[in-house]
Amino acid sequence: MERECFIRILKLFQGELDLYRELLDVLKKEKKSLVENNIVRLSSLIPLKESLIRKIKSSEEARHPIMAEIAEDMGLEVGELTYHLLRQNAPDDLKGDFDKFEREALSVVEEIKRINAQNADLVTEAAGYVKFLINVITESSGGEGEIKILDKKL
Repeated sequence: MERECFIRILKLFQGELDLYRELLDVLKKEKKSLVENNIVRLSSLIPLKESLIRKIKSSEEARHPIMAEIAEDMGLEVGELTYHLLRQNAPDDLKGDFDKFEREALSVVEEIKRINAQNADLVTEAAGYVKFLINVITESSGGEGEIKILDKKL
């Protein structure tokens, strides 16, 4: 197998890892915005997050032809090629680079999952609070003849 393919795939993996780190940074800013109830900053992060996700997808697509070439050299279909098979068949002097990438990628992905779950909880809590406030406002009619807050013209 050509050493060059393994070097190219490692560079692509590293590029993807950098994008995932950027995504993690955006998710942390998103969390801070949710905690601070800063809707303006939160809405400004959405396009950035979408752009990073598109770049990650594009990078994954760019990886496919190289993976297909390596798989073919190994006598496998591209769908059968796992990261561990890739690492196992890499030149010995590159195996440490694959190991380092794997450790770093797993760490970043776990952190992304953790922050994403926290952000989902914060959004759920905020939605529950908004629903509660809406119920309080719409049910605030007291006795006969009183006008509900939402019925008043401002």
